[in-house]
Amino acid sequence: MAAYLRNLILAALICGPALSAEPSANTRLMQAVWQRDHDGIAAALKDGASPNYIAPFSEFKSTYGGPAWSSHPDWLASPLGLAARWGDVAAMDALIEAGVDVNLHARAGETSLPAANPRVTRDMTRRLIERGYRPTALDITTALGLRGAEGWDDWAKAVLDAPGVAHRLAAIEAGTDPDYQKLIAEQKADQDRSQQKTETEAFEGQLQEAEQAAQSVKAEQALMGVAIGDLVCSKPGIYRTKYVARVEARSQGRIQLKIIGGYNRAIGDFHSGEMRWDDAEKWIPCQIR
Repeated sequence: MAAYLRNLILAALICGPALSAEPSANTRLMQAVWQRDHDGIAAALKDGASPNYIAPFSEFKSTYGGPAWSSHPDWLASPLGLAARWGDVAAMDALIEAGVDVNLHARAGETSLPAANPRVTRDMTRRLIERGYRPTALDITTALGLRGAEGWDDWAKAVLDAPGVAHRLAAIEAGTDPDYQKLIAEQKADQDRSQQKTETEAFEGQLQEAEQAAQSVKAEQALMGVAIGDLVCSKPGIYRTKYVARVEARSQGRIQLKIIGGYNRAIGDFHSGEMRWDDAEKWIPCQIR
């Protein structure tokens, strides 16, 4: 009997239908958005892929170099958020046409607003807001940092003038806005994981920060009145894009910052969630209307 069952199982394995390696329509949609394959996006949607699907990067991305925002296999992404990261307006249009939920975010740090040139970003932002998009805490803090910046002021105003944003500004500045708290907690968790160091590296980092903090007192007055926990923005022209950060500590002419984000995500002067010391003279208080 045992031999009979063994042979039966062997026959089933040999003669049975081959298992298909074809990924699901949802996975193919994520792969197509990642690869900016517009024909692939259309095909996946036609085959029934959900524009509201959420997946870890490991499901559709085989390597983990490249942009920092895609460097962790278990980080989650949505099709619209992924297309926005690439600034791929054509992909965003296809997903909007397919009925995507513009307010669906896979992570607190995900946005549906595209990282593209100022005009394209502004126009898509206005379209999304007209469709009911509610700017995220990341969108709002980024807009605060870009108000008055050449080329970006119209975009910043579109975000800050969106319905519901005005009453959130004070809460975000105070750190009590729930979405802002989620964003900070997520960035801290990401930082804790991505910045695991050996004891030697940590010690060397502390020494370096202490040396940097003791180097200069020239900018002590630059942020007079700014308290620990306040939001500050990098001065225009200092870095390749504008950044918003939270003051964590200060010593003489230096401040320790937790970077909240910068508008152009393709530029890596700083990374969201990063903790670092910088010259106080390079930062100014974020102004809230």
